[in-house]
Amino acid sequence: MPLDNKVSVVIVNYNTKEMTDTCIESFKKYHEDLDYEIILVDNASNDGSQEFFRRKYPDIKFIGNTKNLGFGVANNIGVEEAEGEYVLLLNSDTITFKPFVQKMISSFNNNKNVGIVGLNLLNKDNTPQNSYGFFPSKGQVFFEILRLHKIKKLFPLVKPLGCEISSFNKGDFLVDYVSGACLMIKRSLWADLKGFDDNIFMYFEELDLCYRAKKFLGKNIIVNPKAQLIHLGGGSFEQYSKDKIKYFYESYLYLLDKHYSQIDRIIIIIQLIIL
Repeated sequence: MPLDNKVSVVIVNYNTKEMTDTCIESFKKYHEDLDYEIILVDNASNDGSQEFFRRKYPDIKFIGNTKNLGFGVANNIGVEEAEGEYVLLLNSDTITFKPFVQKMISSFNNNKNVGIVGLNLLNKDNTPQNSYGFFPSKGQVFFEILRLHKIKKLFPLVKPLGCEISSFNKGDFLVDYVSGACLMIKRSLWADLKGFDDNIFMYFEELDLCYRAKKFLGKNIIVNPKAQLIHLGGGSFEQYSKDKIKYFYESYLYLLDKHYSQIDRIIIIIQLIIL
């Protein structure tokens, strides 16, 4: 049975033992008063991660996969063990420097029909990082090519694929999708959506999830810029080295095939090649 208001934090680890350890330690430090559980899913790391985390954190739920199942599937496995009302998907390459979870929960309470909430991601030097985006479309890619999304006055009309959120908003605001580096969703909605698409090994899982939540179930996707988190970037993705590009384009093309008409796919792909 779900525990009301409890947060289930799901972290996927793949050969990032030190980074994941920092992620867990910093989260715990700033959320001592929060009712939460941590579920750590290891994708068959070979850096001693499984032994290390089992020994150091007997209080967390640890799942050790026997092979690398990919980022999306690993998160799905983790959420299956979740008990909380809210699920927080947290990248292993994030660092908490102040409480942020309660702020994200407040976005569910203060906005109508909220499905998914994101926050303000920062680089290590505290400069803003792209934290959200808008679904690919012919018009948006065209504006990207012309760099019109850089003009602040055009922002409400342009809807760029991604922006520095602190440049435009001070309060909660609607977007199409939020970064999967830190994403909060009610466990009941996750179940309705059947989680991440198992066909996506890595990249664009959150875009697909938000697309289905918004387009099929009519849910709002919210960013709370007052909630902040450092995102180092790369993390376990660096382990894939040369395969990253392959996974990136495979996932993007799969996403277009899944949700877009043939003519839209062709136009978007041509425009992206020009970029």
